[in-house]
Amino acid sequence: MKTKFLCLAFCIVLLASPLPTAYAAPAGEPTVSVKVPAAAVKPGDAVTVQVILDNNPGLAGMQLEIGYDESILSLNSPGNLTQGAALGDLVFVGLNADTYRKNPLKVSWAGAANDYSNGTILNMQFNVLSTAKAGAFPVFVSYVPANTRGQDGKLIELSTENGSISVEQANAASGNPGGGGGGGAADKPAGIVDASAPLAAPESFAAFIKGFEDNTFRGNDHMTREQFITILYRLKVPQQTQAPTESVPSFPDVSPGRWSYAAIEWAKKAMLVESSAGSNFRPAEALTRAEMAVMLVKADGLSAMAENSFSDLSGHQDKDNILRAVKAGIFTGYPDGSFMPEGKSTRSEAVTALVRYLLAREPKDDEWQGINLIFSDVQRSSWDYKYIALAVNGM
Repeated sequence: MKTKFLCLAFCIVLLASPLPTAYAAPAGEPTVSVKVPAAAVKPGDAVTVQVILDNNPGLAGMQLEIGYDESILSLNSPGNLTQGAALGDLVFVGLNADTYRKNPLKVSWAGAANDYSNGTILNMQFNVLSTAKAGAFPVFVSYVPANTRGQDGKLIELSTENGSISVEQANAASGNPGGGGGGGAADKPAGIVDASAPLAAPESFAAFIKGFEDNTFRGNDHMTREQFITILYRLKVPQQTQAPTESVPSFPDVSPGRWSYAAIEWAKKAMLVESSAGSNFRPAEALTRAEMAVMLVKADGLSAMAENSFSDLSGHQDKDNILRAVKAGIFTGYPDGSFMPEGKSTRSEAVTALVRYLLAREPKDDEWQGINLIFSDVQRSSWDYKYIALAVNGM
């Protein structure tokens, strides 16, 4: 009798408990969209772009491709990409040193069961380049169908909506407070010293870069191939001999009237850069970390090579020269163990490499701590402060 009473009570409790509610499919179509600030931005600003997921049907995995205009926007660090609050049960599986600098950016998530979260899934902090022109510039988003699946393993179709960043005005300081001979002023880069003295001693060098008229340094802007070559040329070649000797250009896209012509011809003659018949130099393209390493290694004929401890150098055509630059202390890798040879060099990264190259070591505290920079975008606590301080002042 007692056993029957307990069973009856248990059954009553079960009947009294509410039944679980079945998941209701979203009424709308699953959509991934790009959200940008409504207000216009200016050259030199940082701008946060969000990727939003709506009407999540229960994604188990998803891969997105996000494209942007590299002449307007720069994404310089994996730290500039963060996961949003939505999709809390999902984790990045494709965001790493080999992917974040590529355009389009490819980002993947792998999910857990029963995740139907909606909202922000990715935050991207871009830097608006100082050379950005006024206008509206799209940020594109698309998904990879083969890598976007539901909880049942079946493919899921998503709608996508692009965003557009509005740049308010062209950069007033994009003319030439620096630069050097030949060509129109509009072709010359801002922020390069007019005429640097050559090296006086192994641990003495002239200022080789400067800031902009609005008291910014813009360390996140890309360093172009011709800007870097010009800096190296002015540091290595005495000013009185800084004149091109070749009447016929080595590269069809670098004419004798171009401001960087003498530096590029010097680099070709010194075998810092290579050319084949009819090949272009691409002077205005962003310099890669591998290209920078190759030029610095060849400039001094460095031969000692470090062991390869980087995750992304195996098979790279410039691996040996990169490892020579690492052995010389010019470069270090990133915290995730990568070198990012194809990463686009920023002004801050370039001056860091150049200061280490010129000193053949890290700067000492007493060499830079007495320098007070006036740049509004360079804090004393910033990792690049000491390198910028020495680059703009010399020592």
